[in-house]
Amino acid sequence: VKKLIDFLSTILEEQSFVRLKGWMHRWETFCQKPSWSIERYLTEFHSLVSEARTQFNHDIHPQFKALKLMNGCTEIPEDHVGTLTSMLDITAQDFPEKIEKVIRSFVSSRKALGTKPEENSTNY
Repeated sequence: VKKLIDFLSTILEEQSFVRLKGWMHRWETFCQKPSWSIERYLTEFHSLVSEARTQFNHDIHPQFKALKLMNGCTEIPEDHVGTLTSMLDITAQDFPEKIEKVIRSFVSSRKALGTKPEENSTNY
């Protein structure tokens, strides 16, 4: 049975390069959808990062994780990014975690104040 399952998985599973190509497309186009809460956005992000590690043995550089987190978050206006990140060390290994905290803090503060995100066409 194990041999049959192994054989079928080689037929049914896409080739590694094809899977990588699909992952890369999802990574490049990743951003917060209008219906997503910030929690959903962060969960989807961590899922992509985890997939890179487990499926392709690739650890994404901390700076690129942080940039993707900030660029993909539609709840942070582009003109706020510099102010929100000015005190962070871009070379720190925990830079993505600090960016995530900044995002969570900003979004929760905005919700507490009852303000809505401005339309922001400059986020990628």
